[in-house]
Amino acid sequence: MGVSSTFQRFCSSLLMDKDTTDTISLRYHSIVKLINVYYWDVSSESLHGLYVGSYGRGTEISTSDIDILIELPPEIFHRYNRYTSNGQSALLQEVKTVIQARYSNSHLRGDGQVIVIEWSDGIRFEIVPAFSQDSGNAYYYPDTHDGGSWKVTNPKDEINALNSLSTYYEHSPKDLCRMLRAWRDANNVNISGIAIDALVYVFFLLNDVPIEKYKNYSQYGEMTRDFFAYLVKHGSDSSLFAPGSLSTIDFSVDVTAKANSAYEHAKEAQYDVDLGIDSLAEDEWKAIYGDRFEVRLS
Repeated sequence: MGVSSTFQRFCSSLLMDKDTTDTISLRYHSIVKLINVYYWDVSSESLHGLYVGSYGRGTEISTSDIDILIELPPEIFHRYNRYTSNGQSALLQEVKTVIQARYSNSHLRGDGQVIVIEWSDGIRFEIVPAFSQDSGNAYYYPDTHDGGSWKVTNPKDEINALNSLSTYYEHSPKDLCRMLRAWRDANNVNISGIAIDALVYVFFLLNDVPIEKYKNYSQYGEMTRDFFAYLVKHGSDSSLFAPGSLSTIDFSVDVTAKANSAYEHAKEAQYDVDLGIDSLAEDEWKAIYGDRFEVRLS
């Protein structure tokens, strides 16, 4: 089996299977309809709902949580904004109660900025109640910490930015985002999904990557090496901005050491490929990506 087939199968193994995505879709539409009936007096399963986070950006892997933004009417914002102390916590509790009426057998809890629903099949939703700003694509959402406040998020611009990048470079940027999640999980790297996506976005644009480069799975070993070379240089940067929205991302943990380890393995893998020793190359990639990289090259 060649490098191309190996990376293609590796990338496919990171995706959620159809049964899981079908279940996610059913639950998503059920929750959106529940919110619409209660808050908007309509029975739509699609209005006022949006997949956000890695699932919305199309960079999730099979172990990812599902983040959902649900838009509430402006009068609900004004009601809870009048609270003298932590109306945000009261809002999360109200929305949690509304959802719990339908999902009483599932584990629900508030968690700072979201309502978490965990099912026995391992699927986990994080639901963000939000309010549309008067202009643009941004939303206010509640943060219950330190007495409560309203934060701003702009997921639509982030989704559009990643989609535009992937339209230009085809599947390689989002594949790399998923591969890096496997690296993170296998090596206990303290880095968020949005930080990974932002780094990939900047990697492609900053390096002015030619459209034909990394287009084929046979080039993914080179893409691995080149990305980690980039991360070694920028893994200690303290400033990172989300694609599209330019929101500041917390990137305060230095990942240079683990990036350098991955880079050394990736360099050795390419050396082995050039020598035709594909099985040794696979061992190097497996050291980077963990047990998910399980396909023998030969």
